Amino acid sequence: MIVIKWGLITAGALALLELIKYYARIIDYPFQTVSVLVFILAMLVLIYLCIKEIRDRMYDGQISFARAFCSGALMLLSASLALFPYLIVQYTYIDKDAVSDMNRRNWEVFSAAQGKDTLSAEEQAAFFEQLVIWKDSVVKGINGAPLQYSTEFQESVTVVVDSLLNELLPVTMHKLQGIDSLKLTNFTAMAQKEWMNTAAVMLNGMAQWENADLYARPLRASVQALNDSMSRFAVIDRRMEHLENSVPYYKTPTAAALRYAIFSVLLYGLFFTIFVALYLYRRKTEK
Repeated sequence: MIVIKWGLITAGALALLELIKYYARIIDYPFQTVSVLVFILAMLVLIYLCIKEIRDRMYDGQISFARAFCSGALMLLSASLALFPYLIVQYTYIDKDAVSDMNRRNWEVFSAAQGKDTLSAEEQAAFFEQLVIWKDSVVKGINGAPLQYSTEFQESVTVVVDSLLNELLPVTMHKLQGIDSLKLTNFTAMAQKEWMNTAAVMLNGMAQWENADLYARPLRASVQALNDSMSRFAVIDRRMEHLENSVPYYKTPTAAALRYAIFSVLLYGLFFTIFVALYLYRRKTEK
C-alpha cells in the first residue's frame, strides 16, 4: 500500500508537470530546461520518501540495498501504470501538438549530436561531387548568357572558367582535409571560407592576363554562385537522410505516452533509485 500510495503521488506530480509544460508553451515561456531539473528533483525526493517510509514503518529503521531498490522499482512501476492512461488523454485531447513536438525535438537532439561528429572522407567526397554537378550547370549559364562579345570568344571564356573552377575544387577539398576542428555543423561555413579564399588568390593571379577583366567577371560570378549553393548540399542534411530511421518517431499519442511512461519514468527512475537505495543503505550501516 505504501508503494502504491507513493506511485500515485508520483504519477500525479508528473501529470501536473506535463500540464505546466503545456501551458508554458502556450504563453511562450522557456520552461523546457527548468522542467528537466524539476523532473529529476521530484523523482529523487519522491523515491526517497517512499523508501524511507517503508524502512521506518516496516523494517524498524534498517533496510538492505536490495529491499530498498525493489521498493523503489515497484513504486515507479505503479507510477508508470497510473501515468500512462492520463498521458494518452492529454496528448489526444489537451495537448494535440505534443506528438509532433516530441518528434521535432527528437530530430533536433539527434541532429545536434550528429553535428558534433567528424565527417568521413566519403561524405566530403560526395559533397564535392555535388558541387561539380552544380558547377557544370553554372558554366552552362555563362555560355547561355546574352552575348557581350563574339560567340567564339564567349565559348573560349566558358572553357577557361570551367578549367579554373575544376582547379579550385580539389584545392579547396585538400585544404579542408587538413583542418582538425572540422565537424558536420561547421563544415559548410569552413568550406565556403576556404573556397572564397582560394578563389581570391586565383583572381589576384589573373590580374596580369590579357583581357583579364573579361575572364575575371564570369569567374567571380561562378565562384559566388557555387559559394551560395554549398548550403544546399550540407553534409549534416545528407547524414540525417541516411539515419532518418534511427531517430525516434511517434505516430500516435499512445506510442508517445508509452515512451514517456517507460523510458522517462520507469528507466530513468530506476537509475535514480540506485543512488537513493545506496544512500539509505549507507545510513543503515552507519547506524
